[in-house]
Amino acid sequence: MPPVLKFRRAERLDPGCLLSTLSFRLHSRAGLVALLTLALVLGSAVPALADYSETPARAWSVNGRVNAIVRVGSRVFIGGSFSQLRSPTGETVARRNLAALDAASGAPVTSWAPSADGVVYALAASPDGARVFAGGAFTTVNGQARRRLAALSTSSGAVVDGWVAQASATVRGMTVLGSRLYVGGQFNKIGSATRVRLAALDVGTGQLQSWSPSASATVKSLEPTSDGTRIVIAGDFRTVNGTSRDYLASVDAGSGALNGWTPAAACIRDKNPCVLIDVAVDGSTVYVAVAGPGGQVIAYDAGTGSRRWRIRADGDVQAVAVRDGKLYAGGHFYQRFGNNPDGSFIVRKRLAAADARTGVVDQNFKPDVAGNLGVWVIAPDADALRIGGDFTSVNRVKQERYAQLPSR
Repeated sequence: MPPVLKFRRAERLDPGCLLSTLSFRLHSRAGLVALLTLALVLGSAVPALADYSETPARAWSVNGRVNAIVRVGSRVFIGGSFSQLRSPTGETVARRNLAALDAASGAPVTSWAPSADGVVYALAASPDGARVFAGGAFTTVNGQARRRLAALSTSSGAVVDGWVAQASATVRGMTVLGSRLYVGGQFNKIGSATRVRLAALDVGTGQLQSWSPSASATVKSLEPTSDGTRIVIAGDFRTVNGTSRDYLASVDAGSGALNGWTPAAACIRDKNPCVLIDVAVDGSTVYVAVAGPGGQVIAYDAGTGSRRWRIRADGDVQAVAVRDGKLYAGGHFYQRFGNNPDGSFIVRKRLAAADARTGVVDQNFKPDVAGNLGVWVIAPDADALRIGGDFTSVNRVKQERYAQLPSR
């Protein structure tokens, strides 16, 4: 199996630097016109055209929610709460909460068919691409005891022998950094050892690591900072390691110690709090998907914790992802995702894009995603933007719970 694909962000020229290198003589009329023309072109490039089509390729659909997507080589692995995949022509194949799809065609990989007896909430791949890790509410995979955590071969779907890490309750998020698999959820033990909603496991052996920060409530998403020194965690918690942190925090990737990064909460309400469902990190910025009294996307400075920008929506934002300077957000918003300069709502239906640096909503990307609970996972890649969730169609094309929006 080819290794996990990692795409380097495209390097972009800074307009100011580019302008400063030009040696126009402004007393030359032609030079002045050329300079003004270049400035207009550069200025009109923000926000840039979206990288993906609004209309999905015809791929196989799923009969239940898709919670997680990860690509390894030519295969796309999905996890959720489903029992069947269906082709655009009506053919069906049985798959129980886990499946692999061909990255190009979106058709199921017939040789990869493991079975989990409960919901899969999270997936992550090993650095060498040989394994995919699953976390969720299951207790067996392929009939073998694997309580809420499992490692599977990406080539065969077989459960990896000897890789056993039993969690006492649901696993909701996971991420790989170096030789460690970091997991978060609702558990308070891994095996017989106390681990309160956060733990780290050895990627190769599944052995529990000494890393043991604790959160006061569910951890739903984890991502390493770009320099690999910290793990950013998001969820329902109000304290981490016994110290006040409202729904978002970062801890040392090596020791688990809480650091001083303390971004302000989106809002705090006892009856309807602004909890966080997903987190993405890109360069010096942390992006979060906010649920509660209306949804939000918020961008925080990864160093200082200050808020860089915020987009308000009329429904929960449930997924965020970043690629090549674009922030992609999914959820069940459908009448508002930000505001126009005149104060009117920008209408986006359950999927939207924005400039990752400024938060300016992309005016050229507005697919109509239908289905009340919308989008729960977003995976941008070089060839397609892949989304999963509870939706039933995209741009009036029937595509249930999984879709591939091709790159332009």
